[in-house]
Amino acid sequence: VCLGPRIKGNPSTEATAPVIGKITELADLVVLRVPVSKVHVTKLGGYVGSVSCVVLVHGELELGTDLKKARWEDVDTDTCTATLVLEEPVVRRARLDHDQTSVYRIDRGGLWKGMPCAEPARRIVNQGMTEAQGCVEAAGDDSQYVDRAKKDTEQVLSQFLTAFGWEVRIAWAGNQPI
Repeated sequence: VCLGPRIKGNPSTEATAPVIGKITELADLVVLRVPVSKVHVTKLGGYVGSVSCVVLVHGELELGTDLKKARWEDVDTDTCTATLVLEEPVVRRARLDHDQTSVYRIDRGGLWKGMPCAEPARRIVNQGMTEAQGCVEAAGDDSQYVDRAKKDTEQVLSQFLTAFGWEVRIAWAGNQPI
């Protein structure tokens, strides 16, 4: 503090205009991490038999808002009020936890029961793991997670902008005409 430059005047009011404009220069605001655990069954069938694989899926997804797509409306520098229009939160990252995800069981049916070849089991495990990644990604479509991410985004941005003396209303692009 002693070695830094001295700030004259009120630093929050001097920085206000540039700061609210810089919000949209940030890439993503990730506000919600969701652990995912579920059981997924993958099936592979043929004319004379089938094989199925039960996978215990574990992973994590992150929901966030792309602030580069945000836009400002109704900006009033005299009263320090504005509306920030944001895109809906979406899955930013979905990760299958390979250490925790496991194959619980592989079942063969029909004539494939007596087949000594390991090829169907290898194929079903690979397909099961691919589908397990899709299960983690699909969990982000749950409306409760999207709603929670919206609330968290509104809280974070409102608190941040209030610290600079601005009262900002958050609007979601899906809820109004663009």
